[in-house]
Amino acid sequence: MKVSSSKSIQNASQEALRVIAEAASIATKTVAAAAAEAVKVKDNQNSTDHDALIELKTLMIGLKEDIKELTDGTSRRITFLESNKLDTKDSYSIIYKGEADKRITDHEVRINAMETNHTRTTVLVSIGIGILTLLVGILVQHIVYGK
Repeated sequence: MKVSSSKSIQNASQEALRVIAEAASIATKTVAAAAAEAVKVKDNQNSTDHDALIELKTLMIGLKEDIKELTDGTSRRITFLESNKLDTKDSYSIIYKGEADKRITDHEVRINAMETNHTRTTVLVSIGIGILTLLVGILVQHIVYGK
């Protein structure tokens, strides 16, 4: 029985070894298949990420060019405006001088007319006062001296 027990142990251990080897082989194949699938998923994901990065980089380059265009356009407009600007020293003769001269001339004419009227009125009032003084003097003389 020892021999048979030893053989059955040996058979059992060989059977166990065979079952373990098969299980290891199946596990290795399963792990290899899962790893291959993971690599495919990772490659696909990396490809998607890589495509997204390329698209993002392209958009950033386009955005950078648009910003440069805006900057250049703004710089050109500022330069144009600065070269064609109208200083206050230059603007007086262009914008204000004509109207200001018309108003000054109008005011001068009106002031001269008012001064003429004032002088005329003063002279007439002075003449009137003189005439009244003369008349009052004549009246007083007639009252005091009679005839």
